[in-house]
Amino acid sequence: MSPADYVHKEKIFDNTTIYAYTADPGAMGRAYHHFYLKCPRALGRYELIKIAKLNWMGSFEFAVVNDELIVDEENGTSHQYTLSDFSCD
Repeated sequence: MSPADYVHKEKIFDNTTIYAYTADPGAMGRAYHHFYLKCPRALGRYELIKIAKLNWMGSFEFAVVNDELIVDEENGTSHQYTLSDFSCD
């Protein structure tokens, strides 16, 4: 995995795009994963709507199932967030 693949992850589920950003300042502070709903805008632009901020998990996977963002850590812990509270409108 390249450093860019570690920092930036984006997946499309039907018409929902989720963007995950890992902020890892190294020894200077704590690392976090930020999850956003990515909304298309005019002229090729986009808007990021924040869904969640999670403590650093190392390796993780995420998916959208039944209008819920599910983030699975490598240790088996799972986090769920209802996406009905977020909209690109």
